[in-house]
Amino acid sequence: MAHGRRRTAAPWPPTGRGAARRHEKAERSDHHGPRSDQGQPRPRCSIGGTPVTINGSGSVKGGKYTPFQQGSGRIQVDKAIKQTVIADPSSVSFGLQQWPHTDDTPATKKVTYKNLGTTDVTLSLAVTATDPKGQAAPADFFTLGARTLTVPAGGSASADLTADTRLGGTLDGTYSAYVTATGGGQSVHTAAAVQREMEAYDVTLKFLGRDGNPAKYYSANLVGVSGLAQDKYYSPYDESGTVKVRVPKGGTSSTRGSWATRRTPPRVSTGWRSRS
Repeated sequence: MAHGRRRTAAPWPPTGRGAARRHEKAERSDHHGPRSDQGQPRPRCSIGGTPVTINGSGSVKGGKYTPFQQGSGRIQVDKAIKQTVIADPSSVSFGLQQWPHTDDTPATKKVTYKNLGTTDVTLSLAVTATDPKGQAAPADFFTLGARTLTVPAGGSASADLTADTRLGGTLDGTYSAYVTATGGGQSVHTAAAVQREMEAYDVTLKFLGRDGNPAKYYSANLVGVSGLAQDKYYSPYDESGTVKVRVPKGGTSSTRGSWATRRTPPRVSTGWRSRS
């Protein structure tokens, strides 16, 4: 049997620096996809135009490895060829939960499985979660609404997955999880992630032209130089002349300029702000 592509599928949208590159990274062979024992290309199931038969059908390593490092697992082509239960989607994102977190509302998403076979499959569900330091997340940070799920032949079934970011204590950053569904001799993984925002504040910038009216043409650059803002960069814009940007706690340097029309020279100023 020929070796096929080996891909990873990370939670979307990616979070953190370089996450998009990690999401796109894949190991590929010179072949065009998984093949059957007879050497013929396996027909792919397409959902929303995306081949999904092999997603999440591979194995994952425990411990410090997160979905951002190994996606939904390395594809095992010999298993994927026989797989009838798939995760759709193979990853879920809970997005960003803004600081502070004592009043966060738990967020719930669906993990859904489709059965491409001709017999019902009963799955056992389990979730394992990791904190930003690669250690086990607090108990109940990610929870499942059901521990077993029956997926009818030719149909689909879903279970709730809830992320409760109130439970992270003082550790902010990206929390990730795997939901592993096993049953009928098959195993499928769904990756999940949520960004628990570090201490940050809304900063509102207002730009006025030389005539005292809101400026339509302007530029603003904010660069973090200390604290949690270190090395962060922002270029907010709104044609109304007023724009709000979320900035982490720390020192920030800014460069601002406005002009009456696209052809007039800008009026530039610099500033410094610090929140310690």
